[in-house]
Amino acid sequence: MAQINWTRFIKDDESTHPEPATEIMITGLVNGKAKLFSHAYFGFFHDDIFYEVLSSKGSVATKRKEHNIADFDDIAWVYLEAPSWWIDKK
Repeated sequence: MAQINWTRFIKDDESTHPEPATEIMITGLVNGKAKLFSHAYFGFFHDDIFYEVLSSKGSVATKRKEHNIADFDDIAWVYLEAPSWWIDKK
């Protein structure tokens, strides 16, 4: 069984920040309830917001929603990578 290694986002600790503009999955805690953002990314210039991808064309987000980090009690993220056992079916 594969395990997902989440990284807790700490605003003042850059070692906990994901690479900018890289597709990630985010889970956040708001008032004791978990929210999952299966396609999201942080931008290049702001570490106080992240973007949820609502629709995309290839690797380009065509519609996105901005979320403020301050609205969450806690945030964790993980890079989206296909498992090594998946096989491309062409």
